[in-house]
Amino acid sequence: MIIAVLCLALVKGWIGLTAAIIGIELSYIFDCVDGQLARVTKRRSAVGVDLNFMMDEIKAYLLIAAVGFRGATQTASDWHWIPNAWDWPIQTWPLFCATLALVATSSAISLT
Repeated sequence: MIIAVLCLALVKGWIGLTAAIIGIELSYIFDCVDGQLARVTKRRSAVGVDLNFMMDEIKAYLLIAAVGFRGATQTASDWHWIPNAWDWPIQTWPLFCATLALVATSSAISLT
C-alpha cells in the first residue's frame, strides 16, 4: 500500500494512477487473504484482530492524504475540464477536501 500511495502522490499522469490502482487492489487482496488464512489455520488472536483493524485505518488515512496531495500539486493545465480553472485557487480545494475526509474518517473510526 505504501508503494501505491507513493505512486499516486508522486508519479504524474496515467502511469501513476494505474500503478496506484494496481497496488491498492493488491494490498486489499492480501489483506483479505491473510484474514482468511488466519481463520483457516486457527491462528486468530485478539491482538491480530486489533492490529489488522489499525492497519486498515492507516491505509485509509494514507490513501486520503495521497489523493489530496496529488490534487494539490496538479497545475491549472491539469484541470482543463473545469471551466475557468485558471481563476480558481485550485491547489487549496483538494487539501481542504482531503482534510474534511480525514476528519470524517476519524469520526467514523471513533464511533466503531
